Amino acid sequence: MAWYKSKKAWASVGIGLVSAIDHYGRLSVAHDIYLGVKDNWPRIASVIPAVIPWIALGMAILFFESERRKSKRPIPHDLETLRGRTLQLRDDMQTFLQSAPPKDSLTREKAAGMTDVQILEHAQKEPRQAKLSHGYHLRFAARIMTIYHEFGERAVSATTLLGVSSHYQVLDDDFYRRTIDLLTELAELPEAAN
Repeated sequence: MAWYKSKKAWASVGIGLVSAIDHYGRLSVAHDIYLGVKDNWPRIASVIPAVIPWIALGMAILFFESERRKSKRPIPHDLETLRGRTLQLRDDMQTFLQSAPPKDSLTREKAAGMTDVQILEHAQKEPRQAKLSHGYHLRFAARIMTIYHEFGERAVSATTLLGVSSHYQVLDDDFYRRTIDLLTELAELPEAAN
């Protein structure tokens, strides 16, 4: 079979012609640049020493800025490990706590004449407290129990974590901070590594 009867041969010839035309265009542009530089070389040579430090400074700024931005990115947790899931839960609780509305404080004088049930009711009516309390049960209670049982399966006593998940306590800022601290401690245990 002759080469000119093959479709692949004609496709290759077509691609070769397009490449040659493209390279010829680039070659003529490069030749024009060369002639422009050659004719103006004394002026360009006198500018280069003044421009190079500015170019180097700009490149250094770009490099260090990109490195600074990379270092600020949090490293994602490996959710395949118990440590990663524990730390992710801790971070989610911390973010949720910071996103809650501002606190409406109950003064000591006001609380002095109230029973525990009244204090609990007042706490549940406050917007921040309502968000923290109901948000805990909606977002974190099941995950806390899962983490508790995963540690229990590895023979790690996390009974304080079980006490944290009690339904009959005020789920306030202190509760969240205690839970976050406890999750941090549990994640540092060697049993949480895998």
